[in-house]
Amino acid sequence: MGNSDMPEDRIVFFNNEKTVYLKELLKNSPFEMSSEKKLIILIADQSIDCYISYFFLFYSIHVIIMIDEKIEINDFDKLLEKYRPNYIVFPKAKNLSQRKAKVIFECGTYLFTEYNENDLSIHKDLKFLLPTSGTTGEQKFVKLTQKNIETNTNDIIGYLGVSKEDIVPTTLPLSYSYGMSVVNSHIVAGAKIYVNSSSVIEKTFPSDLVNANVTNINGVPTFWEFAKRVGFIENFPSTLRYVTQAGGKLSNKIILDMYHACTMRDINFFVMYGQTECSPRMAYLNVNKFPDKIGSVGRPIDSGRFKFNARNKFDDKNSAELIYIGPNVGLGYSKSWKDLSDQDQWNGEIATGDIGKMDVDGFYYITGRIKRIHKISGVRIDLDICQMQVRNFIAWDNLFVIGKDEVLYLVSSAELNWKDLRNFISFSYSISPSKIKFVCVNNLPITNGKISYYELEKMI
Repeated sequence: MGNSDMPEDRIVFFNNEKTVYLKELLKNSPFEMSSEKKLIILIADQSIDCYISYFFLFYSIHVIIMIDEKIEINDFDKLLEKYRPNYIVFPKAKNLSQRKAKVIFECGTYLFTEYNENDLSIHKDLKFLLPTSGTTGEQKFVKLTQKNIETNTNDIIGYLGVSKEDIVPTTLPLSYSYGMSVVNSHIVAGAKIYVNSSSVIEKTFPSDLVNANVTNINGVPTFWEFAKRVGFIENFPSTLRYVTQAGGKLSNKIILDMYHACTMRDINFFVMYGQTECSPRMAYLNVNKFPDKIGSVGRPIDSGRFKFNARNKFDDKNSAELIYIGPNVGLGYSKSWKDLSDQDQWNGEIATGDIGKMDVDGFYYITGRIKRIHKISGVRIDLDICQMQVRNFIAWDNLFVIGKDEVLYLVSSAELNWKDLRNFISFSYSISPSKIKFVCVNNLPITNGKISYYELEKMI
């Protein structure tokens, strides 16, 4: 993923106050101090200095653990204990003075610090450790290689047609695989990245994007739902060339609304399917070209393919678990520094956990999940664990958690303190309170002491 063929006077990042050129980044790189592969934690916020720091790390030989700035300090300490990183890169506002890290480089509001000199055993190809969901220190990380990132980045550049003329706003967290893939594709293509500080619901958001001359916008379902609500979809900037959606299922109605808005303005609209384990993109649908396939995740990217797991077939004889095969499939999961040297566990093939089917034209449709894991706004929630947590929180076992579309439903036969529950879940999983709903039913579908989630979902 070299940048040697890029003109040094090109703009890489900019915001409303600052412009950063490639020649500045090449001149100020902090990574001359080590020729050996080291482990680095990057605590990512949405500042331009964070993106500059990421650029340095992206082109270094080192392994990067991506962490969201919202991580609780106790969870962060657990992470330090589990991974023993050599360096920590973080915003000054995140006070880590008690961690005895030595400052070796300052990048505006970001500090590069040496934490310890552990000689960790690291797989020669390892490049990124990305969280599978949430922001807690208890989670698993996906191990991705340089090749995983390169092949997926090139596929994304290819089907979206990303070029040096593009300008993308940062509408996604950098620590999230979708957000990182957007940044990677634009860095490699020589495009500009507008580090945006406003959200879609703020009045300044449309004017900020217009003034920045953005050519594409990328968002999870929640982003596009809010965009629809505030009228942004009907008033896209005239400079837009395409928009994308990933990170979970967007309602077909909003997809149809976006399709009409985009075709009126000659804007391409892509619905995409991916998982962090696959760097993350697996498939995409150009809705403009195939409006009759709305509801589909499209066809596989150029370097990948799907097959069906014959052992996991379901009531619909045409549906089975999707298996993805491609060079963007990572090495496996990691829970501590001990896993960093493990050999490839997946060998380019992974069971997605999604139930799917393929139509006669080769377009794939996701029809369900094998495990009770649901994605909301890009955050994957294990519904069984969430259910246990909320039951513990209110000391009440007769409560069940269902995921449907982009909503988390809490179902009970008793009236409970829903407000406290909503706040608890929203905080625990970093999802909008509007995505949490409550249903009180007279009779729960329980047989032989077991709840029927299938019947429960039909009651919602």
